[in-house]
Amino acid sequence: MTYTAQSARAQILTEVATGADELSGALAALGEAYEQLDEHTADVMEDQLFRPLKAAYGQLVRTQTAFAARYGLTARPQSAPGLGRPSTPRDTIQRAADAVRNADEVIAELQD
Repeated sequence: MTYTAQSARAQILTEVATGADELSGALAALGEAYEQLDEHTADVMEDQLFRPLKAAYGQLVRTQTAFAARYGLTARPQSAPGLGRPSTPRDTIQRAADAVRNADEVIAELQD
């Protein structure tokens, strides 16, 4: 089977979209945790976790869109994350951390 530049680019887009989906899920989990925390703790979480994660997600989506446009491909639309079952803020933040770790693994594998 021949591996073409076009199929390689499509695979890159798929992997980037998978990473973006993971970050989107992490953002949703942090949003859920935010609603469960007291105001001060929620504000700290927003500053230290949510904003940097939102910036990383936005950068990844922009990269995906630009890459697709550069090579005449279609970027896969981001899927809306499903919220899991209700849980404690600690569990919800752990879910977000797991999603970020998964995204990191996907992007690291792509870089290798």
